[in-house]
Amino acid sequence: MSLFATPEEHAANPPSTWKVVPAGTRQWAHATAAGTVLGGRYDRKRDAEADLLTSSYAVLWEQERRWYAGEQVDTWRPYAEVLAERQALDAWRCRDAR
Repeated sequence: MSLFATPEEHAANPPSTWKVVPAGTRQWAHATAAGTVLGGRYDRKRDAEADLLTSSYAVLWEQERRWYAGEQVDTWRPYAEVLAERQALDAWRCRDAR
């Protein structure tokens, strides 16, 4: 699972830009600066704010940063391999679209 589809999108959305937003009646969640809700359900806004930079989403963001940079992340296929597979699939789709 990744939070962002491209390295550029990932770099544009570090946890330091995330915010706490309402998520229903008296609940709070974490969201990107653009307003995309990442997740988390908190009963108190202050709990959501305290967990913002240490949440599982922040940990995932850091793992994804390492992955996009070419570092090995446990149980993740290397990004270069995934990118090559995507490019081959895109080329195949374009061939069939003609």
